[in-house]
Amino acid sequence: CEQCHGEIYTIYASSVHGSALFNEHNQDVPVCADCHRAHNIEDPRTFDYREKVPQMCGNCHANKALMDKYGLSTAVLKSYLQDFHGVTLKLYKKQKDFGDKTTMKPIAVCIDCHGVHDITVTTGPKSSIVKANLIKRCQKCHPNATENFPDSWISHYEPSMKKAPLVFMINLIYKIFIPFMMVGLILQILLHIWRYTVNR
Repeated sequence: CEQCHGEIYTIYASSVHGSALFNEHNQDVPVCADCHRAHNIEDPRTFDYREKVPQMCGNCHANKALMDKYGLSTAVLKSYLQDFHGVTLKLYKKQKDFGDKTTMKPIAVCIDCHGVHDITVTTGPKSSIVKANLIKRCQKCHPNATENFPDSWISHYEPSMKKAPLVFMINLIYKIFIPFMMVGLILQILLHIWRYTVNR
């Protein structure tokens, strides 16, 4: 691939995946053919290709055995599909056969936030650069996004007392409160029916 795509090769070589492959001889990382295949290469700018990106990344990042080796969360695909971007993508996929796909607005997928060939570690000394690049990507669809815009998202980690405790507590309260209210309403209806029957 390098013979024709030298510039992309150089970018990939300095990414988190390329660095692991060339410097550590790590065979777990994706290479060109994992994302672009070999003989039936698709145009990555099309909707058909973009809609496959979350599943493509999920092949590794949702693999528990593989991610446990590197201490990474496997909730990335699940959390994306439950997020507003993921939900919108699922709706688009359901309706794509009913209209002109070229008119569909692009939905943010993994590569829009994390990059393509230049994926870097999101923590550590380069984290401020990663955030600055992310804001620029957000502003393509959200022109008024400020530097704190990405902070409003709780990332790919599920809410817990350690990560997003307020969201975790609200979810917990609703999980208890809603069933409690439903049981109370059903009990009230049953008591009303019983009282009505007794009074007849």
